[in-house]
Amino acid sequence: MNLSFSAYNYFFDLLSLAALSLPVYFLLPSPVMRRWLMTITGMYLLYFIAPRLLLFYMIFWVVVFLLQNLVARFSQVRFSSSLLFVTVAVLLVPMLAWKIVGEDFVVFFNLVTNHGIRLFSEWIWEVDLVRKIIIPVGVSFATFRAIDLLIKTYVGRISTLTFDRVFFYGFFPPVQVVGPIIEYEEIQRQGDALYTFVPEYILEGSKRIATGFIKVFLLAFWLRDSTDVFELFDSMQTWEIWVGMFMFSWYFYLNFSGYSDIAIGAARLFGYVLKENFSYPYFKRNIQEFWNHWHMSLTRFAQRNIFVPLGGYRPRTQYRATLATIMVIALWHDITLPLVIFGLYHGMGLVAHRIYLGWKGDATFPQWHDYVSRVATYIFVTISFPLLFLPVNKLIEFYLAVIGLQ
Repeated sequence: MNLSFSAYNYFFDLLSLAALSLPVYFLLPSPVMRRWLMTITGMYLLYFIAPRLLLFYMIFWVVVFLLQNLVARFSQVRFSSSLLFVTVAVLLVPMLAWKIVGEDFVVFFNLVTNHGIRLFSEWIWEVDLVRKIIIPVGVSFATFRAIDLLIKTYVGRISTLTFDRVFFYGFFPPVQVVGPIIEYEEIQRQGDALYTFVPEYILEGSKRIATGFIKVFLLAFWLRDSTDVFELFDSMQTWEIWVGMFMFSWYFYLNFSGYSDIAIGAARLFGYVLKENFSYPYFKRNIQEFWNHWHMSLTRFAQRNIFVPLGGYRPRTQYRATLATIMVIALWHDITLPLVIFGLYHGMGLVAHRIYLGWKGDATFPQWHDYVSRVATYIFVTISFPLLFLPVNKLIEFYLAVIGLQ
C-alpha cells in the first residue's frame, strides 16, 4: 500500500507559509487574532496534505475541548479519577487502533473521513479524492499532547481553556507531524503576550532551521544508504554489519533531531521558545543520561505521567515505575513484539544502572572509566535500533549475523 506523506514537503510548506504570515502575525492587534492566525495556518497545512486529515483533527480537538471541560468540572468529585481514566482511554482509541490493526485501520480511516467531507462540501470532497491514501499523520504526537492537557487539568495545573486556545494548541503548525510533544505552557505565555516584532526572533529561528536542514538534507542524506543493513545483512560480513549499524544510528538521529530543530526554529520565528528535544544523546555516560537527552519531550511526558505517579522516586517502587515508563515510550512508537523487546531491553538496562548506582555509592573512578562508559552506552543503544525496524521473523537471524554466527 502506498501511504503518501513526506515530512520534507510539510516543512517546506510550513516555512513558505511562515514567510507569508510573519508580517501579518506581528501586525495583528490582539493575542486572540494571532492565535487564530497560527491555528488557520496549521489547518491549511493539514488540508494541503489531505482535507480528510484536517477533518479528523478538527473532530479530535473538539473532543479534547469537551473532555477537558468535563474533567475540569468534575475534578473534585469522588469518581474524578475514573472519569480521567475514561477520557484518556477515549483519546487513545485512534492511535491504538492504528498501531494494533495497521493497514486495515488506515483504509478505514481514509474511507470514513473522505465520506465525512462529502457531507459538508462536494468540491472539497473532489479535492480529497485526488489525494493518495495516507496514514493518520501526527496522531501519536497529538494524542500525547491532548492527554497531557487533560492530566494537567485534573491536577489543577491548567484551568479550563477556551475553544480558540485548545485549537491553537492542537493546530500549532511547527509540531503537528513530527513533534516535539510540546506542553501547553510552552506556548501559553507567549501566545497571550502582545509584543512587537523583534529581529532576534528571525535570526535565532533561521539559525536553528538552517541547523535542521543541514542535518536532514546534507548529513542524513549522505547516510541514507545505511538503511540497507537491515535488508542486506545476510550477504554482509560481520564488520560491515557493525559499520552499517553505527552509520544508521547517526542517520536516525540526524533525521529525527533535524526535524525537531526545524520545528523549534519555525516556532522561534514567531517568538515562541520550545523546549529542546535532543541534547547530544550519543555522548552520555549511561543509559539514564541517554534517555534524559533523547526525544526529551516524550521522556518528559512519560516521567510526569507514568514514572512519578507509579513511585519512581521511592526505593520500593522505582524499578516497577522505570520498566513501565520505558515500555510506554517503546510502545508509543508501535505495538509490536520487537518494540516490547526494545522496551524490556532498555528497561532492564535502566534498572541495572539504578542498582549499580546504589552499589557504587560515592566511589570515584579514573578518567578512562568515563570514556569507556560513553562508548559502552552508545553501543548499548545502537544495537537496539534494529528492533524498531526489523520484523520479528528477522530478528534472530540479524543478531546472529551481528555476532558472526550467520
